[in-house]
Amino acid sequence: MKWLAGVAIACLLAGLLIGLARQRESDPEAVRLLNAAIEAPSRQDYTAKATTFASYGNDILHSEAMVYNGKGGHSRIEYRLGSMSGVIAGRTGKGIDWRFDPLKRHMIAGIRPTVGDPKSSSDLELVLDNYRATVEGRTEIAGRPCTEVLLRPKSGAGGSRSLWIDNETGVILRSEERNAENELVAATRYSSIQYGQTATPDMFLPIPPGSEPVQWHAEDNFANEVTPEAIEKALGIPHVQPKYLPAGFKLEGHYIYRCPGCDTKTAVSRYVNGLNSLSVVQAPEDCEQHMVKKPLDFGLGKVVFAKKGPSYFWVMGELPQQELEKVSQSLEVPAVAKQ
Repeated sequence: MKWLAGVAIACLLAGLLIGLARQRESDPEAVRLLNAAIEAPSRQDYTAKATTFASYGNDILHSEAMVYNGKGGHSRIEYRLGSMSGVIAGRTGKGIDWRFDPLKRHMIAGIRPTVGDPKSSSDLELVLDNYRATVEGRTEIAGRPCTEVLLRPKSGAGGSRSLWIDNETGVILRSEERNAENELVAATRYSSIQYGQTATPDMFLPIPPGSEPVQWHAEDNFANEVTPEAIEKALGIPHVQPKYLPAGFKLEGHYIYRCPGCDTKTAVSRYVNGLNSLSVVQAPEDCEQHMVKKPLDFGLGKVVFAKKGPSYFWVMGELPQQELEKVSQSLEVPAVAKQ
């Protein structure tokens, strides 16, 4: 999922409405600007140059990119310089995400939700339940007057987001994400933007560039939520859910994920507080590839590992270490009856 680093900033809050009760808890002007940012991706055609950065543990991803946004939820990002050079990622108007990896000559397409890209009004209500939006300042980015809006967690735990929103169009021209220790872990900034022009319609479709052979992969991970019963049937072990969750987090869904190293089916339970996610991964003990040798990449955040009964567990999220440890400690594996 590292290909997502620094992208989709323009549609961070796409498709949402803001509850009136939540508006009273935040700066009214900040709420108005967030409303504009919600509507901007579906209303604006534009082409922009951007610089992106993301830190994943010891890895730092950075790139210069071209961003194309089309009305109705179309997007295309071309990474041209830096550690992601050559990668192309996009989204069609119906939530179909795709990406092209030039090193592996892979074209991957699938329908799946993305944390940080809420899908309904209740999602933004959750954001404003857990974060306070305030106006922090005014400046100019890419030649456009904009206002900085800060989303700070009310609980004091977890990371924050700063958004610099175009005063006229609502487009997010700069975004910064900070972790629980207030360290900058991801950022995107538009260095130039031209409104009223974007890519041609075919460029928003998952079409491999060039004439060289490309291997297609259908990506259905996280496309379909499943029940705990379906997970137990697929994995052959009891599905364990945490008894403790940090304040503000609620279940988004349970999913089945295939280990990229050994193709073993694993369970992922994902929880969200509106902007940040908490993932609990459970795998059978015969799957060691992603738990020990080659950890899966579920994005930014810290990780707590545990071996309990017949399962490996990973608890991952952008939260203080002690919070992740509490979640891990609350995972209770049922005792196996003696034969």
